[in-house]
Amino acid sequence: MSKVITIAQQKGGSGKTTIAANLAAVFAIKNNLSTTILDTDPQGSLGKWFITRQEKLKSKNTIQFKTASLWGAQYEAKSLKEKSDLVIIDTPPKIDADGRPAIEVADLILIPISPSQVDFWATESIIELAKRKKRNSYIDKQSER
Repeated sequence: MSKVITIAQQKGGSGKTTIAANLAAVFAIKNNLSTTILDTDPQGSLGKWFITRQEKLKSKNTIQFKTASLWGAQYEAKSLKEKSDLVIIDTPPKIDADGRPAIEVADLILIPISPSQVDFWATESIIELAKRKKRNSYIDKQSER
């Protein structure tokens, strides 16, 4: 059965895109799952990563890529679930209420967090939204880099 993982955090620079890219690579290569990454961040860093990967690996790249607005994330993810074993959604910072569709469609929400009080505060609204939508969430406390 197909799954959706949404990576969300209000604060920028928390590692959402890096986590999305690395999870996609691991699930596609090591677990042999058909994996699609869905970039909802207007900055487009995940798309840049995908294009670089595609140019280097050509036909060996087994990861698929799509973009959508945050409001279109739910529709796009549901469609992609029919074609992929796993859909990973990368979200922009400051998603709050706009992030609801990406949270609602998720089977798991990953919330990366740096060990600072500001990051803890920024996390509260994502946790509350996940709880209201009765979605599992996991907070990944990053060690110092």
